[in-house]
Amino acid sequence: MHVERFLRVSRFNLHDGALFIGEVQYAIGQAPAAGAPQTSSVLPGTYKLGFWYDNTRFADQRDGTDGLSLAAPGAGAQARMRHGDFSVYAVADQMVWRPSPDAARSIGVFARVMGAPGDRNVVDFAANAGVVLKAPFAGRDNDSVGLALGYADIGSHASAFDRDVGANTTPGYPVRTAETMVEATYQYQVAPWWLLQADFQYFFRPGGGVPNPSAGGARIGNEAVAGVRTVLTF
Repeated sequence: MHVERFLRVSRFNLHDGALFIGEVQYAIGQAPAAGAPQTSSVLPGTYKLGFWYDNTRFADQRDGTDGLSLAAPGAGAQARMRHGDFSVYAVADQMVWRPSPDAARSIGVFARVMGAPGDRNVVDFAANAGVVLKAPFAGRDNDSVGLALGYADIGSHASAFDRDVGANTTPGYPVRTAETMVEATYQYQVAPWWLLQADFQYFFRPGGGVPNPSAGGARIGNEAVAGVRTVLTF
């Protein structure tokens, strides 16, 4: 019995495709080795470029196997399957100000962007950027405050499907277009082993404008989200 169970859980599935991931990174002005003084005037930064590719099959967000929209009247076909899916992305994280090489206070900026095919992904483009101030107050060297802006574009076929629903079956059906988010956060070091982070986010057109089933098909309104995260280090 134990041998049979082992064979079941240790059997690898070789028929559902494979995921490939690649990334290159370039860093400047990195911190010196532990115990060495920080003397470089070059502000630290990290830049990344990467991709992923999955060679299995993915459902089209609009087209059926019969060539018609999945929202067409009487549509009974299955979604058209697309071979493979991929995304490319870039990340930049750069300190832009520090009063001296050994100062705790600094300002950093970051940006991330990604793209993916719009026929098989709900989101085909996303980007976010922000700014972080470390040591915002005297005596709070390990605190940080940040502001960020995020944007996600709904894929062309997902938006087209919504338009088809509105034209064929549900007049006034909301069409998903894009979601925008603003965020503010404060990270507070309570003790060397305890970190608290308060976070507030506000979303414009959540999900790109998804319908609200409790409001007669009208899209869900803008939403605010607040939370607190705690980290304990032992």
